[in-house]
Amino acid sequence: SILFTTLRQNLNTPTAGATSCELLNTTHVRCQRDSGTSSDTFVRWYVAEFSNGVSVQRGSGQMTGTQTTNDSTITAVNLSNTFIIGGGYTIVGGGAFSDDDFIFLNLSSTTNIRAGRHTSGSASNNITWQVVSFSSAYVQRGNTSTFASLTLNETINLATAVNRSRSFFTLSWRSSSDTTADIGEKMFTGRWLNDSQIEILRTNIGPTAPIIYWEAIELPVGTEVQYGTANFSITQKVQNSTLTSVNLSRSVA
Repeated sequence: SILFTTLRQNLNTPTAGATSCELLNTTHVRCQRDSGTSSDTFVRWYVAEFSNGVSVQRGSGQMTGTQTTNDSTITAVNLSNTFIIGGGYTIVGGGAFSDDDFIFLNLSSTTNIRAGRHTSGSASNNITWQVVSFSSAYVQRGNTSTFASLTLNETINLATAVNRSRSFFTLSWRSSSDTTADIGEKMFTGRWLNDSQIEILRTNIGPTAPIIYWEAIELPVGTEVQYGTANFSITQKVQNSTLTSVNLSRSVA
């Protein structure tokens, strides 16, 4: 089984605004944060269970205030059909989202998953992760270490073109704090440009370049992926997107 989560919150303090979730056991999902505040946090989750062809390793790691990376050992996997689904992270300490609060996840070898951040700090991070091996899937990965500091977008060129109708990609990153209050320079999204290119975008430029880790996953024949965007105006709180009808009992978002 794979756990997918999304988060909605209105908090600029990482101890309350950062949330992690994990499959606690066969019947419970646990989501947690370090501290509570006067503002609510909303987590939406989905659990996808597969009858065959999928194996999942899950776990967690902790970075103390002095660490910039944390390595966790896993059972050896085939990197060409294995990818990471992050479960989020909680942050102990820290008054604003800065350069020690944005966490990347990377399969650095067949037996190691690495979590990292831009710099050490007063905050410690507890990270949850899932390593998914999907038979007949094809996974490409890399990082945008050349992302220009004063640009809003960067293009990733895949070594092998994919079928976008059954492909998706994941992003995680580390970022300097620069202007702590300017969250727009530290938050990223991506979109398919074509079958062999992904564009990564942010709202505001920042003088220090981030490093973004990505994985592009092409699922087996018989799987269907739909994708799109939801652009909010200043006053909007909810936006609905139309998609081709799906079976809710075997679909995730």
